[in-house]
Amino acid sequence: MYVNFTIITQQKRQVIFFIWFILFIFSVLSKGYGQVTHDTLIAYRNYRIADSLSSQGYYEQSLVHFNKAIPIYATAKAWERVTRCYNKISDSQLENGNRQESLYSAQKALEICQKKLSKNHREAAFAYENMGIINSQKPNKFKVSLQYLERALKIREFTEDTIGISDSYHALGNLYFFQREYDIALEYYQKSLDIRKRKLGIDHKRTAASYLGIGLAYYRKQDYDKSLKFLSKSISVRSSLTNRIKANEAQAKIYRRRGDSDKVISFLEKNFKVLQSLRTPKNYLLFKNLNLTGICYKDKGEYDEALKYYSKAININNKIIKEEGRNYGSSVYNNIGVVYKYKGEYDKALFYFRKALKENTKIRRYEHPSSVALYHNNLANTFRLRKEYNIALKYYFKALRIREKTLAPNHSDLADSYNDIGELYIATQQYDSATFYYNKALKIRKHVYEENNMYVADSYTSIAKLFFDQQEYSQSLIYHQKARAIRLELLGTHHPKVALSYRHIAKVYTIQQDYNQALGYYQKALFANQVKNIRNNAAKSFDPNQYMDHRVLLQTLADQAQAYTNRYVQSCAKDDLDLTVISYQKADLLIQTIRETYTNYQDKVAFAQQVKEVYQGAIQTQLQLFEIDQDEQHLFQAFAYAEKSKANTLKEILNASNAKQFVGLPKTITILEKELKTNTSFYLSRISQERAKEKSDTTKIVGYENTLFRIKRRQDSLQKVLRSNYPEYYKLRYDNTIISVKDIQEKIDEDTTVLEFFTSESITYAFVITKHKFSIKELPVTSLTNKVERFKEVLVTQDFQEYKKLGHTLYNELMLPVSDTFEGRNLIIIPDGALWHCNFDLLLMQQDDSNNPAEVSYVLKKYAISYSNAATVLFADKVEQSTALKREECLAFSYSDTTQLYENESVTLAALRNSTIDLPGTRREIKAISNIIDGQYYYGTQAGEDNFKKLSDQYNILHLALHGDIDSEHPENSRLYFSKNKDTVQDNILYSHELFSMSIPADLTVLSACNTGSGKIANGEGIMSLGSAFQYAGTKSVLLTNWAVSDRTTPEIMQYFYENLKKGMRKSQALQQAKLSYLETADINRIAPFYWGGFYLIGDVSPIPFEKNISTWIFGVLILGILFLLLVWYQKRKKQQYSS
Repeated sequence: MYVNFTIITQQKRQVIFFIWFILFIFSVLSKGYGQVTHDTLIAYRNYRIADSLSSQGYYEQSLVHFNKAIPIYATAKAWERVTRCYNKISDSQLENGNRQESLYSAQKALEICQKKLSKNHREAAFAYENMGIINSQKPNKFKVSLQYLERALKIREFTEDTIGISDSYHALGNLYFFQREYDIALEYYQKSLDIRKRKLGIDHKRTAASYLGIGLAYYRKQDYDKSLKFLSKSISVRSSLTNRIKANEAQAKIYRRRGDSDKVISFLEKNFKVLQSLRTPKNYLLFKNLNLTGICYKDKGEYDEALKYYSKAININNKIIKEEGRNYGSSVYNNIGVVYKYKGEYDKALFYFRKALKENTKIRRYEHPSSVALYHNNLANTFRLRKEYNIALKYYFKALRIREKTLAPNHSDLADSYNDIGELYIATQQYDSATFYYNKALKIRKHVYEENNMYVADSYTSIAKLFFDQQEYSQSLIYHQKARAIRLELLGTHHPKVALSYRHIAKVYTIQQDYNQALGYYQKALFANQVKNIRNNAAKSFDPNQYMDHRVLLQTLADQAQAYTNRYVQSCAKDDLDLTVISYQKADLLIQTIRETYTNYQDKVAFAQQVKEVYQGAIQTQLQLFEIDQDEQHLFQAFAYAEKSKANTLKEILNASNAKQFVGLPKTITILEKELKTNTSFYLSRISQERAKEKSDTTKIVGYENTLFRIKRRQDSLQKVLRSNYPEYYKLRYDNTIISVKDIQEKIDEDTTVLEFFTSESITYAFVITKHKFSIKELPVTSLTNKVERFKEVLVTQDFQEYKKLGHTLYNELMLPVSDTFEGRNLIIIPDGALWHCNFDLLLMQQDDSNNPAEVSYVLKKYAISYSNAATVLFADKVEQSTALKREECLAFSYSDTTQLYENESVTLAALRNSTIDLPGTRREIKAISNIIDGQYYYGTQAGEDNFKKLSDQYNILHLALHGDIDSEHPENSRLYFSKNKDTVQDNILYSHELFSMSIPADLTVLSACNTGSGKIANGEGIMSLGSAFQYAGTKSVLLTNWAVSDRTTPEIMQYFYENLKKGMRKSQALQQAKLSYLETADINRIAPFYWGGFYLIGDVSPIPFEKNISTWIFGVLILGILFLLLVWYQKRKKQQYSS
């Protein structure tokens, strides 16, 4: 056989070449594939790390690794992996609260799905779901969210992704949950749960999430038994830490509504431990935990403990703001307001409720209805407690409209609105309306809660009070007993609300004159208010700090004292009066303890008005005891109680000034305290100024209020520092030592009488102190307030005939019954209540027939009268600052209504004496006094607020001939107007609240503007006038006006007044003689009391030690010397002539 080897070799070569070619291609391809495999392994490793970090809550760190994986997967064109990374990034960003970034990532994932992957891909479902979840938490995005979630569900149904379908059902449940469609939400949660139980088992974390969703939905439906069942299941299986925290929080809220505080705290403590175990801090969840813990302590009546937790929550919120740019503060500010409302610090409460409203909008960039309604309702409650009923009603109906529009008809929040509106109607004695709203509230509460529920108990208490006010005492007792039984069962034997129920029951028995039963229940109320496990023998000692709610305690002690008094009237057993004395002694000590907690001026004034009735009862008891045993000590104690009811804010300011001198606080503390006061005044002025504009800038107002909030927090912190680090100073500052009658007698002379009044709606007492005698008399006064207001009215309208009648009537009722005990011609009057509006020197001692105002029998003609806020303020020893600078004589300002006249004018009073220019009224007034005293005078553009603030502490006399404006509703906003000056940061309006932060140690301030001495009367503090503000600033005495004075007559009266001061007269005598001199010389058309009688003096009456003019004295001596020498020379010469 022939073989052609040439052909075979050629074929072999071709085969070999082909094999080598294949091997080469394979080698190249294998090398490329190996690189891709290696790179995707790196990407996968990053993906796994990122997924693990995300599941543990390290969201920011997880993003780093997801972003490392994405470009590798993209290079390998592994688009499913790329979209999964973007979806996972979206998950992490959403969990971390970065919604906008999360939405972008989900959209990126969807875009890749639509371009690179098959239709209805599972990753597209994830992207749609995330986009739906993000939009579900935005306002007005329900339809958008629903559309995305339904698309996700449709894809999963198409791909038969059963687990994904359960996730879609859960997301839809959440969507309807956020829309408050709880029944629809439950349907979806249940569908999700059924799948998860079947496919994943009952112990899977997704199954736990379904249990949680169902539990939360039932909680919102207020079906608490079912809620607890599912919430406990969600915890018992393997749930995520976040879901475990949510479940514990929801259970805590349920048990709070049921009044089980111990269980609430146990759940919150569990959450706190979980939160501490997290590697990455969950600041928001920690904030919520602290906030809810504070609420729990508030419910228990432990208000200070609640404030501690709220303060911690605020600190966490500030951290969130700084690190995450989000703000959750509104809820905690509201809760702080609630605590201050319960503590009776209403002004602080209002401040925090308003802060909550503003922060609520700031958090969500829109107003969340339930929160807005709650904050409006709390504002209404506070205004109701302040007896500002019209404002309260406005806020109540704001809250009600929101709730009726957004909540189900049987929602418990509606019941809260109805019950609170009922409280207002009962306060205004509109009993039919109160009944209507109380019944609506009770019906809802019985529908939502079990019979034994705190809110049902609150409704029973409200209805009981309604029956009490309508004098249906048996029905009232039945409902109070129902409320007591529920509260005892839920709260235990020691709780303020239990104490309140016992007190209400005792009041019913008191009105039914069953005093033994009443006193038994008052004792139970005291016991229920005691802190648990405190050993206290009440018979031996009384420590207010051993009681939970001081306000309930004060009410109980006052009512208990009244019950003892009533039983004494019934039985005539002196032991009952002795027990009354003990109750009032405890109440007095408690009042001082409560007063120390107030840092806000308005709240101090409000509290002083509330305790006035307590001191009235204490005075009556002492007088009853005096009738029995004639022991003069009872009269002294009665006077002490009258003093304790007066001018406590002013006493505290004076005490603080003295305490600083004794203790020597560090300079840094005193500087900080002054700085905070000054800043408070500055921003309050800015707010008042902005609100006065026709179009106020709300952004500016909010900014000022936020700054004020921070200042107030610093002031509260400073008070705590002073209390703990400087106890001696704190003790002196709140020293409530009252000057005794004997001390007053040592300080006055034979020519002086002190007449102090104590008034209430039903009774008026006059205390008369002279050098050697002391007496008390109950005065037969009827309709006192009406008479005094009418007296002032006829003075201003110049109805002389009516004035004569009322002037004599008031003299007969107020002065004549005690006039035989007066000694001397100087009368110091300490008014009370409406008597602050009474010019006593214009009362008439006789029924005058004459119609000539100069001839009638004014009290002025017999007595030089001055006024004081309290004897303790007037006669207390004051510490003079050893470093005080020597002050000039007089600083005078007059108002100009234009900036074009008198530019840059400032002259000495001496220079003004020789001026011949025509002067306006106020300048003519100061020209008159320039002939008498020396000093500095500012007018025109130089008479500005800034100059006054710079110079006010350098002069002994301040004379302000300015315009004034009284704000009776908000006395702290009463103001003096200085001349306008564009070149100043000041607004040239001096508000009363600004004076609180100033130091004006003048001997005398003359405020000759209109109405500077009139204003709102605050029982327990006196008149809230501009003059009071100058006293708070440290001025020893103030000359004020009680109505709009005439600039025609004022210069003459001021001239006489300063001439008399210069002669060395007491200030009160100088004013008396100035008025009398005016009467002798005035035009017949201007001698009615209206023209000259409006001036009155308050404070120290001592003569002013004017500087002697040494040069004038030397000149006078020289002249006398020369005359003497001339006389000697003349006599000598005459003698020589005679000799010659």
